[in-house]
Amino acid sequence: MASSSDGLELSGKRMKFQSFPKAASKLYVSSAASTREQDEDVEQVGHFATRFLHWRDMNLTEGYGNFSKLAFKMSSKLVFVLHNKDAIKDLLVAAIKEGDEMCLEAFYDLTSAFAVDLQASRFGPFYEEFIQAFGSSFQEIKSSPDVLQAGYTALSQVDFLLACKTNLAFYSRFI
Repeated sequence: MASSSDGLELSGKRMKFQSFPKAASKLYVSSAASTREQDEDVEQVGHFATRFLHWRDMNLTEGYGNFSKLAFKMSSKLVFVLHNKDAIKDLLVAAIKEGDEMCLEAFYDLTSAFAVDLQASRFGPFYEEFIQAFGSSFQEIKSSPDVLQAGYTALSQVDFLLACKTNLAFYSRFI
């Protein structure tokens, strides 16, 4: 028996009506076919590496250049980010604590992407250190409200990730 796309079932010369749920249940739609090429890159490369390359092109300051030289080999793929999570965390925290306003927006964005790649269970132990780094860098921002807003945005994304993915009892001890 062949079936047409309009919900009719063809059997020889006879056509028989078929309900939408029954016709839809027989269809197979590959989820891979509906994703964009960019999503496939993110799955292999990771959010951190994608954002890292974006900021390497957009932020040409000396502070980001130094960070980029140290972090490039550790972050080119998602597997490397997961394996070198402690070293990347140390580099990000140090860079944020340094407080260079020209680079902070990039580091805030990278922190958010880093949290997404690690997911809540792996990022949870780093949360307190990042909160302290963000807090000290917020105090140093004097002339760039956009940078401060980027920091709060990144922090809220990390908070949302942790709140949704972890036990709320763990998360509530930081509030």
